Amino acid sequence: MMLAFLSCEKETEIADYPDKTTFESAQNHIPRCPPHCIPVTDSCLTSRSTTGTLNQVQGNILYKGNDMWTIAISKTDHIYPCFLPSTLKVNGLAIEISGNIKEIYPYERWPGTPFQLHCYKILTAEN
Repeated sequence: MMLAFLSCEKETEIADYPDKTTFESAQNHIPRCPPHCIPVTDSCLTSRSTTGTLNQVQGNILYKGNDMWTIAISKTDHIYPCFLPSTLKVNGLAIEISGNIKEIYPYERWPGTPFQLHCYKILTAEN
């Protein structure tokens, strides 16, 4: 089962990630922002269960059209942040993110797995 587009049962297959500590099963866990990251204070999707947490995962911003942005965290896995700061709305931008993966209801279709962004870092050639 792919992380993007499918249900919260994905937790069992996140072991495909090379660093298994980047995904933690969590209920209402808020990742701690590293000192080098910028915190995001807008909260969204708070009524949905948290199915996991991503900590310091690298990805690239992708523009899907109609002001819809996703973050590709692998070739096949995309997350859909419910709030994305305007400074990150640059197609192809490399970033490091931390936040909570939120549940998808069975009757829904999303452009990626719903994600509550807690902090980010824009990556440059130096880092």
